Amino acid sequence: MAVFLSSVPLSDLPPCFTCGYYFDFNGHPYRHAALFSVGKDRSVIGVLDRIGDYIAVFFQEYLETDGTYSVVPVPEKTTVIGNVVVRSRGKISFNPQMLLGPSQGNGAVYVDGNAAVHGAVLDVSGGDISIGKGTNIGPGAVIEGPAVIGGENEIRPSSYFRGNILTGDCCVFRCEAKNAVFLDQCQFPHPAYVGDSIMGFRAHFGNQATTANISVFNAMAEEDKRTSIVLRIGGVSYDTGRMKIGMIMGDHSQAGCGSVSDPGVFLGPRTVVYPLTRLKAGCYGPDVIIKNDPEKAGVISVEPLEDRS
Repeated sequence: MAVFLSSVPLSDLPPCFTCGYYFDFNGHPYRHAALFSVGKDRSVIGVLDRIGDYIAVFFQEYLETDGTYSVVPVPEKTTVIGNVVVRSRGKISFNPQMLLGPSQGNGAVYVDGNAAVHGAVLDVSGGDISIGKGTNIGPGAVIEGPAVIGGENEIRPSSYFRGNILTGDCCVFRCEAKNAVFLDQCQFPHPAYVGDSIMGFRAHFGNQATTANISVFNAMAEEDKRTSIVLRIGGVSYDTGRMKIGMIMGDHSQAGCGSVSDPGVFLGPRTVVYPLTRLKAGCYGPDVIIKNDPEKAGVISVEPLEDRS
């Protein structure tokens, strides 16, 4: 019988369910570190449930009351559907292809100085969008709110953010993502999928790496017959209470080109996944290399990560 993870006291959680196991906020301070230490359920999985609420509070407490933002006119060539207000502070380059907003009330786009938006679609019909200082959003990118994008990000063409997105600074994206947190200096520069996931400092995905966030059987089942993900750790089965969990990726970890993870994969810091590796649900690392065993179908090998400094 599985134990509900949310009922386990923080002091009794296995280390691989705790935030500090994956992320070093002392060594790599993160502007949104408070997201990881609030709420009744302080497990790393509980963070996934709080992303939307955290972003809503962020807009209410930090942006809506910030008098340094000024309303700017929308360029004439930009298609506007619904009600959208654009606010900026500092000099910006702002020429989106389309702005989408709610039919009632106003959605808002907040843009910091030196940011550039050219040919992208910004959709605030489901929540506001904040674009940090120096961030560049390229043609063809689609950003759906709510989303808080850090400073000096490069969001390349064809990127697709599907809401509840929180990024750090100095990240690179060309992926599809939803309900996901990215710490500073994340690198997701190629086509990939990141859903219901948390990516640590300098985490990296190679080309076509992807996270599965829901089992094929849950995806096929009627909604009232879907079950939450259960993980077995240390001989105990833990019911996560979530039907969707992608990957929790610790600081400095990497997933090679074409690698695929089952729902509920947890990579400790400095864990390297070789290309074309399929990871089953569970906890791996820290400080290991994971790769397919070519002599045994469906088997992976886990080896210590050598110090390459």
